[in-house]
Amino acid sequence: MKLFGVSSILTSFALQSIWLEVAKANVCMMLYQMADNDLEYFIRQDNNELINSAAIREPTLTTWVYFDSRNYGTAEDITLPLEDVFAPDGTPLAEKLEGSLYMTWDHTREQMVVNASSTTELNGDDPQTLFDFLAYAMTDCVARGSTEYMLILSSHGSGMFGFGGDENVARRRRLAQANQNIVNAVQSALGAVEGAPAKLDVLGFDACLMQAVDALDEYHNITKYYLASEAVEPGHGWAYGFLEPAATALEYATNFHDNFLQQTQGSDVHMTPKTMAIVDADLFIPFLNAWDALFSQLSIEIANDKNVHTIMQRSRLNTLAFMGATDTSDTNTPSAMDIGSFFETFRTLCSIDPNSEVETLMAAAETAYTAMFVSRGNGPGTPPATGMHILWPQRQVYDRYDLSVIIESDSLAATGDAPNWINFLMTFYQAAAPEAVSDNSVCLQSIISDLEATADGSLLLNPEVVGTDSGVAASSALAIGTDEIYVNYGIDITFLMEGRLRHLKETIPSTASANRQTINHPLKPRWENAQRRLQTETGDYFILFGGDVLGAFEGPEFVATWDKNFYLLGNGDSAEQVYATDGESGLKSIPVMYFASSNPITADSIPLGTTIEQAASLGGIFGFLTVSLTDAVESVISNYALYTFDATTGALSETPASAGGQITPVLFSELVIGDLLVTELVGGFGSTIFPWGADSDISVVVVDAITWISQFDGLDSVVVDMTAYDNDVQDGVDFFSASVTSSELGGSTAGPPTAETPSAGPPSASPPTADAPAAGPPTDEPPTGDGPAAEPTSGSYGSRVMLWTASVFILAVTLVLF
Repeated sequence: MKLFGVSSILTSFALQSIWLEVAKANVCMMLYQMADNDLEYFIRQDNNELINSAAIREPTLTTWVYFDSRNYGTAEDITLPLEDVFAPDGTPLAEKLEGSLYMTWDHTREQMVVNASSTTELNGDDPQTLFDFLAYAMTDCVARGSTEYMLILSSHGSGMFGFGGDENVARRRRLAQANQNIVNAVQSALGAVEGAPAKLDVLGFDACLMQAVDALDEYHNITKYYLASEAVEPGHGWAYGFLEPAATALEYATNFHDNFLQQTQGSDVHMTPKTMAIVDADLFIPFLNAWDALFSQLSIEIANDKNVHTIMQRSRLNTLAFMGATDTSDTNTPSAMDIGSFFETFRTLCSIDPNSEVETLMAAAETAYTAMFVSRGNGPGTPPATGMHILWPQRQVYDRYDLSVIIESDSLAATGDAPNWINFLMTFYQAAAPEAVSDNSVCLQSIISDLEATADGSLLLNPEVVGTDSGVAASSALAIGTDEIYVNYGIDITFLMEGRLRHLKETIPSTASANRQTINHPLKPRWENAQRRLQTETGDYFILFGGDVLGAFEGPEFVATWDKNFYLLGNGDSAEQVYATDGESGLKSIPVMYFASSNPITADSIPLGTTIEQAASLGGIFGFLTVSLTDAVESVISNYALYTFDATTGALSETPASAGGQITPVLFSELVIGDLLVTELVGGFGSTIFPWGADSDISVVVVDAITWISQFDGLDSVVVDMTAYDNDVQDGVDFFSASVTSSELGGSTAGPPTAETPSAGPPSASPPTADAPAAGPPTDEPPTGDGPAAEPTSGSYGSRVMLWTASVFILAVTLVLF
């Protein structure tokens, strides 16, 4: 297909006005806002922020905007006209223009003016569409005397797999525009416009995951500087409203960088993750060459030394990573691996021989990596990312994909300039670990334990769970074949089932059985221990999990420390204990199913035992509420973001409260009654559904373990599980479980209830008494402040919210089990 000739698409535009009066201008800023998808709400906000910024009024700045709105013809459509945008005659837009718009800032009128609008629906993912806009805008900028050129692309980002995602229903297109197509469009526009530069001064992506080796591998030839985030971005995007006048494109990029990290974007707290970096594109290839040389040598090492191979696997597991291009709702370990974090982790676990070739190559790669950054940083509450990721999926992801999709496709050109890196991945994915440990291992740190396995296949050699005042430590020496290990905590509420098994089994749908294959989700590998536990446990049991715990490898040892917290999700009507996945820097992710406003459900839709697969068949979308413990005010967190997986593409993006709809928590369990095994409880015990909207009053309540178990009459311990995997052995799983009593947790269960403490046993369904919490949550306003408050004291707001929310949940459990 021939592209980038004399415009074929511009003929579909109604040209509204002649270009504005030519004036000398220095920086030409072009924004390609592809909002024909679920990000329109946020991109509209960005457009309005830019219009009201100080920078746009700078006489030396010429601004052009391409805007493609979403027009599904459904209730999700935004029908209002763009705010603070004017027609050529100076009147505000009276209605939403359904086609694509070319807009420019009129310095004389001080207005954002629609200069052209398409009369037909355009595909924002078509490189011809991008070319036409750039050629149109740059022609004007050249005429105005612009000397520097900056392009910002705003929409979904997929790193290696490109940018965009125009979802117009006429095309049913749900794929991103490939990076190489974008490169071709930009290069062609630069070449087609007389007087345009050979390269952009700055190329920026206000999109997820675009600060990636696998993306910049394409873009380094068309720009001097490259601005993007290596992680999923919060939906609010960049802080356009804080943009200040500047003299150069790089200064504008630095302004965007700093404000994105520093501003809360209208919220009381920072959304997470927020990471941003500016890269000198000329210094990227020296880094990529150094990275490629390093992994050429590491390919040799992992193929010949079991010690290095296992350290490499554990380093990958312990390295900071974000949800990436190949990740969907079944991802266990994210694939967008932070490069600087890998350097640090591998050095720590390996203790590289200082006289080795690996040390020389590692030092060179680290130096080149640091040198290419002009600026990089992270927002408050974001894990310590170092600026750029590379796609390194876990082995189970490779097993699902054709290798060519991940690393060999010429059309994607994932890392075409790093053939040794590709060869390393092929070796790492396809070859089993060598049997022998080299006598001259490049890793001076040995991961061979002095302990011997007590049985064939044992991976956990001396597992131990110990409770202290500061936390619960789960640790073990590991067999050298151990590649991965996970730790989960929960409560054993088997005692509540006594005499009620028949009732409970009849309550749960017959479809929730041990033989049913449920949809994959990020936690699924962690529930394989249910099958393992069945081999050692007798009788029926019920364990309700509260979350997982990040751990770290230390030589042949592994240790993870749980902070002894459980999490409840509730509002004035309902509450559920929820599962919280552990992240660095206090980040927690709470699994939920999201239902759009056009597809509402009722409690009858999700009876006890509903699986993720069944909820998805009702139109539910798997996702997470993300919260940060740093935002807790007396153990109550009221700030969160909802991220959901696109049902078709698997891309992860924020779903704003303005979208409306409902969320229902996804609990995880091991409930065994005869041949019935239940591992997923969508909606929890009460078929709980929370409204998702701007006026939702949902809170996440943090409850310490001792307080939590004291609410259950007869419960005096928590359960901590460790599950280890050997990826080279079929069914290579080892499992250990321990109970930690309240005294071992560093306290004891509460005594008789007082007026400020709910009854220790499950409350009856009768009305509350003086000893029970009130019928509604506490109404006192919590204290405010930028930092986390101290633990709640008896009678404090946080304490009363905690106990009231706990009582609502326990009541729901009681009504189901009794």
